[in-house]
Amino acid sequence: MSEKNLRSFVEKLVLVEKEITSSSRRRCDDAFVLSEFWRDFKAAASLLSREATKLSLAFGKPPLPRDEECKRLVADIDAAVSVIISCFHRLPSDQGRTLLEVVTVAVQKIVTRVRLLFVSLEKGEKFTSTGLVWDACDLLEDLPRDNKQAVLRHLETIAGLVKDALSELEEAQTSQGVLSDFDMDMDDDAQVTEWTEEEKKLVAPCSGLVKGCRSLLKKLRASLIKKSAQENGDLDSLVDILRCLNERYIRVCLESMLLLMFLQQPRMLVSWPA
Repeated sequence: MSEKNLRSFVEKLVLVEKEITSSSRRRCDDAFVLSEFWRDFKAAASLLSREATKLSLAFGKPPLPRDEECKRLVADIDAAVSVIISCFHRLPSDQGRTLLEVVTVAVQKIVTRVRLLFVSLEKGEKFTSTGLVWDACDLLEDLPRDNKQAVLRHLETIAGLVKDALSELEEAQTSQGVLSDFDMDMDDDAQVTEWTEEEKKLVAPCSGLVKGCRSLLKKLRASLIKKSAQENGDLDSLVDILRCLNERYIRVCLESMLLLMFLQQPRMLVSWPA
């Protein structure tokens, strides 16, 4: 297959990637069945994965396939991508903005990796990108199946960040501010001194702030579990609130940890990136 034709297909995939986020969709569809959507979506991803495997095997060793066979292989992948995009557009917005965002990211990743596969083909490189296509298709198995699950997963991600922040603060308190992973980066001639009483007083409020955030997230999760999976508007509003909390609380948590880490090495604050 000519380089011109390969480049043309790559350019087409670039346009598809842009179209995924910019296209409009139906707000509701009374005939839409979520379980059928996932069934067809997974089948389309499996089809694409198989076609990528065929392409990889065809170009894996000499003799390389003839021009007509190349065109057929590319046409099969093009058709498989089209099926995935068609399934994607069936998902109406009333199924929940958070779920739609998750599915959009997954479809973008699939199309991007198919494009990278053909870029490697165009450059005559080995098909290292084939496995990336497989991985992107397999990720559909792990996606939340409705908007409620999508919101819960978003909440759990933030809760994980808060848990890590609290763990770092507790480690700093136990080690008097010298964190093990940070300590390895210290200069050999750096002097480690004990915290002053004023410095120790900072630990409790910082830790209390993070614990308060953790408690709030637990209550939000308990409330969310009681919500109906059909209350998509309320669920998406909760995500908006969580994102606001995430930006503010995580920033405070990180700044608190940085403060505690640098209490004993204040001169290093000068070189810390803003």
